[in-house]
Amino acid sequence: MPSAGRFVVLQSALVVGGCGTGTGDSAEVPAPWRPDTGDTVPSVDVPPAPFDAAGAVAALDAALAWPVPDPVVLDVLYLQMMRAGDDQCPGPGDQLENGSIPLQGCTSTTGYTYEGLSEYVRTDASDARSWALSLGDFYVIDPVGARYAVGGTFGYAGTWTDAGAAEWSAESTGTFVWTGGEGWLAEGASIALWYEGGATTAGEGWVRVYGGLGTLDGAPSVFADALTYAPTGDGGLPLGLAGGVRLRDASGWWTTFTLDASGCGTVVWADTEPLGDGCVDEAPLAAVLAALDPR
Repeated sequence: MPSAGRFVVLQSALVVGGCGTGTGDSAEVPAPWRPDTGDTVPSVDVPPAPFDAAGAVAALDAALAWPVPDPVVLDVLYLQMMRAGDDQCPGPGDQLENGSIPLQGCTSTTGYTYEGLSEYVRTDASDARSWALSLGDFYVIDPVGARYAVGGTFGYAGTWTDAGAAEWSAESTGTFVWTGGEGWLAEGASIALWYEGGATTAGEGWVRVYGGLGTLDGAPSVFADALTYAPTGDGGLPLGLAGGVRLRDASGWWTTFTLDASGCGTVVWADTEPLGDGCVDEAPLAAVLAALDPR
């Protein structure tokens, strides 16, 4: 495997010893304070639903209109920011994808400041493509002060044949923000999403999404439970948008959508109160499929 592109901050450790009594005894360290919460977690009554089925669908569509983060966006941005420096900071371009570059933080001649730790590797072949930020804990500040910060990982692996069949998997996990960007990247997002998909030679492919995401500005969070989009019913899957998706508002309660292949289904508040039926826009999942199909 090629070595990983890296820029590193070395952190010093400060060890403070207690001042003794002169006889070698160390000072007594007080126990950490903890709130007294009793033996049980407080119970909370289910509040009234904040909306009907139509309102729930509108809230979910708004939450998915970021659009849904995919690792292709994260990969493109990462490489753009790494290549915006010079050959000393963060390092030579041919090492950014498959090399090791240690730094104690630096500012390039182009005005970009880099600090943190990153490991990245990429492979491109005639029938396969893969890339991964296997470790990311860093920030970059551009010449006008916009901040790109990553605490997490992303990755992708896809293969395809000359006949047109394909399969792929991907993931995005962690916190990502780019204040010079737009949408969810500008707001910042906490993401734990896994994706898989494929296509036969005759079909347009399919995508399935697991996991959750939420913006750092407190907007409702979304959790996908095997949410599957198959525009042509490829791979023997039901035609359309199916699976489960949940929307969590600031109170902590969930609204659950259980969708059949038409993208429609029952909407339930707090796992107890049916709100009626509703249909979810398939466009965000269609965009993810288009982005991640390797062909």
